[in-house]
Amino acid sequence: MISLAVLMATYRQDDPVLLEAALRSLLDQQLPSDHEVRIYLGIDGPVGPELEDVIERYADRIHRLVRSPHNNGLAATLNKLIFLLGDEPYVFRMDADDLSMPTRFQSQILFFVEHPDVDIIGTDITEWDRSSDQTRCVAFARD
Repeated sequence: MISLAVLMATYRQDDPVLLEAALRSLLDQQLPSDHEVRIYLGIDGPVGPELEDVIERYADRIHRLVRSPHNNGLAATLNKLIFLLGDEPYVFRMDADDLSMPTRFQSQILFFVEHPDVDIIGTDITEWDRSSDQTRCVAFARD
């Protein structure tokens, strides 16, 4: 089995609906049957009951859960998760309001396999403004 780590942090101001959609997008990845997604979730300080409900619903799919009693910031939370990483050959990063396209991991892994000299990649993103329902593509700079 090939395991993929996904590092994600959440805190009190995150939208529970978006966190659930982000988690669902991880679990809906189109991957070969010998691949698994391991979610590493850091909870940065106390969160409200709505976020707790989402975390509880996905608890059996979260590989590692780290809670901080106080809000320490994104970098500190991610560093805690990094120290917990296991034997995963690939580590992905997402925000708690990000949605991953169903082929994200498959495409990125293929890129790494085809480019063994590359250690880290970024991608284009599509931003969505919920109030206006407008989207825009933010292109990743390429050399």
